[in-house]
Amino acid sequence: MKAASQVDKFNTLKKGFENVDMENDRKDERIGWFQLQLLLQLAFRPKYGYEIINEMKVNDIKISTGQVYPALKKLENSKFLRSFSKKGKAARRKYYEITEKGIFAIKKTIKPMLWNLIPAVYTLLADIKKTIFADNTYKIGEGETTLFYSDPIKQPLLDLARVVGDTGKVYITVKTPASLQTINDFAVFFNFDKVIQPVIVNKGKIQLESNKVNSGIIMMMLRITDIPVDTVISEVMRCVKKNGQIFIISTEPNIFSETFLNFFDFHYGYKANELEDICKRNGLKIDKVDEVRRILLLKCTNK
Repeated sequence: MKAASQVDKFNTLKKGFENVDMENDRKDERIGWFQLQLLLQLAFRPKYGYEIINEMKVNDIKISTGQVYPALKKLENSKFLRSFSKKGKAARRKYYEITEKGIFAIKKTIKPMLWNLIPAVYTLLADIKKTIFADNTYKIGEGETTLFYSDPIKQPLLDLARVVGDTGKVYITVKTPASLQTINDFAVFFNFDKVIQPVIVNKGKIQLESNKVNSGIIMMMLRITDIPVDTVISEVMRCVKKNGQIFIISTEPNIFSETFLNFFDFHYGYKANELEDICKRNGLKIDKVDEVRRILLLKCTNK
């Protein structure tokens, strides 16, 4: 009976994805590892074929002329790049230049790779775990219900489930059917299927009743999202009871923007004063601001 009820619950939740905009998941905008390497070579300026081959070899990527030119042609046919001729010192050369679609394809491919960094960051920054789940200032108690707004990061989700215990609830946001399936399987595996409850975010709206939970956690460890931050804040506030606590965890911008990834217009969290302005703009009362190894922690009250 337990297995059947779990399937029924999953199917009921899955209906919440009806009419969801899946435009960003189109298969024709996904690229493989080798295509990614070629597009990254063109990310900052156009290059000609021999130049691409040499620079890839310098980076110890073993390729041959016979591999590169057909792959470039295929990327051009798919509109990920365009080519043009330009006269050099000796002769005219064919140059390749990345397109907007190519940049989007890089972002689409790199995004899951970046999210794979987050569990490692969370594990390494044990002070965050201690502060959020143990410190008296931030502590979330046993038996509480909390909304965890984040792309599914399993370790903090598991930590939260252990903190609230069998009498509590952790509502975790999911944005795709695949994430819904993953979280359901994860919850069943750790015997937390009655504690961990996925809630669907469809076009920015959280499918959860208003004033449902005691507290909310918004994790912006690496914020790569099309949903405006004000929408996220207001939706979490709607779900949290009046005078409930909302915790915001954010990387400082320079952690990731110091790398070439800044070129692709990813968002990497906020500075403390930016987060404070956002909270005040949305009517959140800021109780405490901490910084733990370049990670910002805000405790707010939902007035």
